[in-house]
Amino acid sequence: MKKITAYLFFYFSIISYLYAQENKCGTVVSPEFMKSYKQRIKNEFNKTRNVNIKASTVPDTCLNKEIAITMHIVCDSTGSCKITKSDIDDAFTILNNDFKPICLSFKICKIDTIKNWKYNFFDSQIEEKEIFTLYYNPKTINVYLVEKIKLNGGYPAGYAPLPPSSDYIFLNKSAIKTSISHEMGHYFNLLHTFEISGGAEDADGDNCETAGDLICDTEADIENAQFSGCTYIGSAKDTKGDYITPPICNLMSYHPKACRCCFTTQQYNRMAHAYIYFRKYLY
Repeated sequence: MKKITAYLFFYFSIISYLYAQENKCGTVVSPEFMKSYKQRIKNEFNKTRNVNIKASTVPDTCLNKEIAITMHIVCDSTGSCKITKSDIDDAFTILNNDFKPICLSFKICKIDTIKNWKYNFFDSQIEEKEIFTLYYNPKTINVYLVEKIKLNGGYPAGYAPLPPSSDYIFLNKSAIKTSISHEMGHYFNLLHTFEISGGAEDADGDNCETAGDLICDTEADIENAQFSGCTYIGSAKDTKGDYITPPICNLMSYHPKACRCCFTTQQYNRMAHAYIYFRKYLY
């Protein structure tokens, strides 16, 4: 009986670990990258942003741009792709709604069905360059839908690069509706709200321009916050000893996906800036 109990504990621990991994994002920022990111924000973005950053309530820019996306759907060994047109349509409805405040929208220009099933359980370290060589449409955002992603020893729901970079997003098929806006946020230069590679943000926001996600209208956040439904039940404090109140609804957090619904004004401004300075070549 003890052996069975121990086995079940081990089994459900592994399942819980994998579930937690697959509900997270694989986009990780190194301290080295953060240094250059901070300098770019200081030199470029700060020249164009709303001067009164804490008072701004609407984005500064309307891009009036529709961007083309190439969908690469990897099928399994039986030839089943395990995603429906309805899933994709729903995901694009969510994505376009989330980016509407800066007049940015997305359309599918091509759907590429990949029959090579080895990419369905995608090992980014081994297969990323290979899949780009075989399946990549320049000047569009290439979205690769797979069954599972292996990245940096974990199994995230998806990942995307911050600019300047190639044009791609990887997503688990099961996460297309819940994570596509999050990964598009990274693609357009947003950090996680709980970012600490350049220093942790204080709860009072005094260091919001130099720590955390470097955005002042996103509250200080933590990665593994405790929730009951959409109610924060944790008691995390910052380095000053002040309690942190996480931005529960923010799309760039790790809070329950059912609670995440929006970007902030300054996040929109940063993404609009990223399009103008880094992604304007896109179809």
